[in-house]
Amino acid sequence: LDDAAARTVMSRASLFVSASEFEGFGLALVEAMSAGLVPIVQPNAAFAGLASKFPDVRTVDFADADEAALAVEQAHADLVRYPGNTRPRLFDLASYSWHEVTRRYLEFYAAAL
Repeated sequence: LDDAAARTVMSRASLFVSASEFEGFGLALVEAMSAGLVPIVQPNAAFAGLASKFPDVRTVDFADADEAALAVEQAHADLVRYPGNTRPRLFDLASYSWHEVTRRYLEFYAAAL
């Protein structure tokens, strides 16, 4: 999808569900949270690390289909019941913005040189 199509798809979604066993850095999860999607993810290393920092991230073992289905149903029910309390807040994700990441890299390189 191009950027416009991805934006359209994400604007119609409420949940981000990923059963991925491996994610290099978890960028898909950060992008989903930035779009305000409620995340339900496999606890691979990257997603588990982010889940430890963001309580809105729900982890579930997708090898257990019943557990996974229940997690998705519960997330949707919570979203309907408490819409403002279940979505990630952009403020909490500020440290992952391109501006902030670039700033940290520049500081790192300046200190190294």
